[in-house]
Amino acid sequence: MKRTTAEGTAVTPTTSSPWATFDTSMPRTVGHYVIDGASTSVEIRTRYAGFPVGGTFNGVAGTIDVPSDLTGAAVAVTIDSTTFTPAAGPLGGLLRRGFEDDAGPITHFEATRMEPILESFVTHDGDRPLWALVGRVTLGDVTRPVRIAVGVVRPLEGGTAVAFSGTTTLRCSDFGVRRHGGLLADTVRVRISGVASRAAG
Repeated sequence: MKRTTAEGTAVTPTTSSPWATFDTSMPRTVGHYVIDGASTSVEIRTRYAGFPVGGTFNGVAGTIDVPSDLTGAAVAVTIDSTTFTPAAGPLGGLLRRGFEDDAGPITHFEATRMEPILESFVTHDGDRPLWALVGRVTLGDVTRPVRIAVGVVRPLEGGTAVAFSGTTTLRCSDFGVRRHGGLLADTVRVRISGVASRAAG
C-alpha cells in the first residue's frame, strides 16, 4: 500500500532498515562525546508583526552518546538563554526580552532514543533527515515532548569528533511565552548545529 509523504509524493513502505546508511561510518562514531560550546549554536527564527525575526544562542553545553544500536542514542543539552543575540533590526530586542522574561535563564533538552522517519520530508532548512531524536524540552517551568529531525552526523578528525545538526519547531503557546497580543508568531523554528569531541577514556 502506498502513502503520501509530506512532500505529496506517493511512496511504497519498505522493510529495509533506515539505519543501513550508517554502516560505513558507525565504527568511527560510536562513543561518548562532549559538545564544544565554542563551535555550537542554536538559531531560532519566527515572525513579529508579520516580519521575520530571529537570533542565536551561543551558550550551549551537553553530551551525546552514540551506541552501536542508534535507536538507543542519548543527548543532554543545556542552553544559556542569557546568551541570546538577536539578528540585526529593531524587533530583535523584543524577542530577546520575551525569552528573558518567559523562558527562564536555562533551557534543557534531553533525549534517550532515536526513531526512524518513515516518510520522506524536507525540513525548513532543506535537510532530508532519516531519523529523529525523541525527547523533551524544558523552558522555564514547562516541559513538553519534542522530536528533533537530525540532519547531519558525521565523523571529524579521524573519529575524535562529530559534526551534528538538527531542526525542530516549537510553539510559544505550549510553553507560556507571551505573544504580545498576537504580534509574536506562535511557531518558532529551531536549528542546533555544532561539533562534539570524543570524551577521553
